[in-house]
Amino acid sequence: TVNVPSDKFGDHYLWAKDLATGLSTSFGPISVVPNLNLSPSSGLVRDEITIKGYGFSDDVNVETIEFDGSPLTTNPSIPVSDGVGSWEATFNVPEKIDGVYEITAEDEDGNTASVIFKVGPAMTLDLTEGSVGTRVEITGRGFTSSASVTSITLDDIVCKVLDAGDLNINSNGNFNLEIVIPSVNTADKEYILEVIDNGGKSAESDFLVTDITTIELETQFGAPGTNIGITGHNFAAISGLDVAIKFDGNLIKTLETNSKGEISGTIMIPAISSGNYQMKAEQQTTT
Repeated sequence: TVNVPSDKFGDHYLWAKDLATGLSTSFGPISVVPNLNLSPSSGLVRDEITIKGYGFSDDVNVETIEFDGSPLTTNPSIPVSDGVGSWEATFNVPEKIDGVYEITAEDEDGNTASVIFKVGPAMTLDLTEGSVGTRVEITGRGFTSSASVTSITLDDIVCKVLDAGDLNINSNGNFNLEIVIPSVNTADKEYILEVIDNGGKSAESDFLVTDITTIELETQFGAPGTNIGITGHNFAAISGLDVAIKFDGNLIKTLETNSKGEISGTIMIPAISSGNYQMKAEQQTTT
């Protein structure tokens, strides 16, 4: 597979050449169509937002940008696409009640695209990617005044909060807390991190999980009584958390994490008949 690079609106072809024989072939057409990207994709009234367009005509004016059907003031006021049909501008969120709104853009050749923006609670992350076990600081704005955060999930998986007292939202609707990215099964994948308060307000942000929790054994076999080294990575990045090492479902040792979420130690193979058995490491609660 290949990722389609940024290019102007229209049909394009992919060419491949065999360097040994000089033979080449093509695939296509691949149709490039306009699309928009917002950063961030939600925010409060008067927040500054960056809008980027891709796949428009090259070297043309983006003559119309609208927010919920009304003209949107941007900087620059009339963006101009570059040689590959890309452009960028900023705008301040107009006076709107909390809700979901459509932003549309059209260039002078009539190429259009739209994207959804949410006016309402917003949150920022000090990290937008990391492995399972990474500590992430969340700053929230525009939530229910003097309420509390009741749910923090990563694709519906509950995230542990390091200090339960930080779940309280102040009178301005703001909060600041730290979570641990929970265990997931797939790495190099973007997940949705969602925060909900007890007033029904919520916000979302993307988080890229770069690596998952793993353990490694010094050897994959041994007789009963054999000592084997074990290491593990991407547990919660908190010193002193217990990780239960289980052999065929039975606890045989408990190790502690270091500040990087790593474990290291030795285990002894218990008295058991020959065969294949599962070794599992389970992190205990972080709160």
